[in-house]
Amino acid sequence: MTTVETARLTLRPFTLDDIPAYAQVRDEASVRHWLRSTPGEPAALIAERTIRHFVDEWEKRGYGPWAVIDRADGSLLGHHGLRRMPEFDGETEVLYSLAERARGRGLAVEAGRAALAWGFGTLGLDRIMAIALPDNRASRGVMERLGLTWRRDAVFKTFDVVYYALDRADWRPA
Repeated sequence: MTTVETARLTLRPFTLDDIPAYAQVRDEASVRHWLRSTPGEPAALIAERTIRHFVDEWEKRGYGPWAVIDRADGSLLGHHGLRRMPEFDGETEVLYSLAERARGRGLAVEAGRAALAWGFGTLGLDRIMAIALPDNRASRGVMERLGLTWRRDAVFKTFDVVYYALDRADWRPA
């Protein structure tokens, strides 16, 4: 399993030891809103289920979402990375969610550039896609700064989403 360092972040696979810190992130109101957590579901339960899924992705596919660690203080800021999306014909999604304290500093784009380099360069993927709720302007801004472009409106589970993508032929390493 791969760990990647950027200027300000360490991106590493999650471990079960991350559950308490990740539960704090998942319990933030804005994270619950954008990730559409079930009202009343305990953040610790969401965090454990999510981390187990992320760990499973790494074991099955050799890639998955990373824990985003602030290199300055070692705190867990959220998740970022790649995952296979069976709901979208097995394409690979770049996905991310950061704690409120980490937003507005360009960290999602910094981690996203590392994820794209890993996906296109190391894994040899032909396309990386991303989805967001249509009114999530911040997430759409991250996608656009990473070079992904809007391709269509779609449905994920029961939610209307926007689908963005970047093909390897159009990717320019940062």
